[in-house]
Amino acid sequence: MKAKSINALIGYSIAIGTLGFFTRMIEGIDLLTLVFFRALLAGLFILGFLMLTRKTDQMIPQNIALLLVNAICQGGMMVTFIWAILNTSIANTVVLNHTAPIFAIFFSKIFLRETIRNSTLVSIAISFLGMLLLIDFSEFSMQSSTAFGDMMALASGICFAGSMVSGKVLTRTNSSAGITFWQMAFTTAALLPFIQMPSAAVLLPAAFPLIGLGCIATGLSYVLFMIGVKNLDAQVVLIVPTIGLIFPVVGAWLIYGELLSITSISGSVLILIGVFVSQLNLGNMFPARQRQLQPSSVSKII
Repeated sequence: MKAKSINALIGYSIAIGTLGFFTRMIEGIDLLTLVFFRALLAGLFILGFLMLTRKTDQMIPQNIALLLVNAICQGGMMVTFIWAILNTSIANTVVLNHTAPIFAIFFSKIFLRETIRNSTLVSIAISFLGMLLLIDFSEFSMQSSTAFGDMMALASGICFAGSMVSGKVLTRTNSSAGITFWQMAFTTAALLPFIQMPSAAVLLPAAFPLIGLGCIATGLSYVLFMIGVKNLDAQVVLIVPTIGLIFPVVGAWLIYGELLSITSISGSVLILIGVFVSQLNLGNMFPARQRQLQPSSVSKII
């Protein structure tokens, strides 16, 4: 089951990696309207899939209150991440968004009572270093002019961790497709009052990238993500998708013939090592203390 979850998270990384490709092809649509269409099309994609496979019973919600919290976190991540891209550098966005595994550790400890493993801390450190090598870290700088974008990037990491932890609980009573459907339904309903419907002249050229953004980069990717969440500890779920940072590097090499630098190779190797270490058991950071038996307890056992 672990292998299935890891494969699903790798699939999520590939699907979510198309986000930038489709987004760059869309012009003339404001942020909230773009996220609205993204969520709407993702929800319709999942609904169509469940209808075709005759599994619409998976849409019956369980624990509606937690589903709402999960949807707020997921929708918040979608909005804040794009806000970050528009208001700060790509380097700042990537670095601050990838603080999500750190927040996931605290959330899983507080809400899921998971024991923090040493392997988790080591893997986060290794994969984070790999991520810094892959991006152009020289462009990372905290300035007053980018403060809003930086806060949005950090908020997207927090929302991502919150969505994952709440989703982990929801997978006990809801299907992965059902959770994602309700994430998109709540997000669509929440954004409806704020959209500015674009004209046909703007909407028609954007039809293809919007469909790709909704169906592949959102609907498919989030379903795969929830499948991955189900059978892995929450504290390591967000480490595996860092593999997604490697795909653009490899793609540029295979498709465009770009040379791989020592830095990009080193960063890719470190990320793979980090993901591998996250699956090891290196003991616990806070091992549970063994309770000493009182004399009276011992006598009862004897």
